[in-house]
Amino acid sequence: MAMADLEIEQELALIEASLAAAGELGGDITETVFTEFYARDAAAAEVMQHADEHMQGRMFSGVVELLLEDKHLQPGGYLDWELENHLLAYGAEASMYQSFFDALLTVVEQVTGTAWQNDWSRAWQNRVARIMAQVNAFDESRLAN
Repeated sequence: MAMADLEIEQELALIEASLAAAGELGGDITETVFTEFYARDAAAAEVMQHADEHMQGRMFSGVVELLLEDKHLQPGGYLDWELENHLLAYGAEASMYQSFFDALLTVVEQVTGTAWQNDWSRAWQNRVARIMAQVNAFDESRLAN
């Protein structure tokens, strides 16, 4: 396994550990994450105004999958499908992805409280930066065409 692959695997394990801790300490955080998301991004709240708890649950699950599975970031993977579907078909904006990740991280940090670890912060920052680079590149390409 290449060093970069090992680093990614460690990063994914740290994010998984932080999410597991949040689940153990706070139960299902989905509703809290969406409340935080909508408070941060009024445009997202408008786009999502018809989203019920089941749709929010599916969206939350999809985001967790993106955070925990590197294969989804490969060309033609789940993230590409997600971006094409949501940016083109539903009127989502690239900035909404950042808002959602920020909301999710805030809630995970709050719920884990004193159990929060600095290694988790670095893993989240790296992972979200990598995902957002792909989101922003897709959006720039879409806007250029």
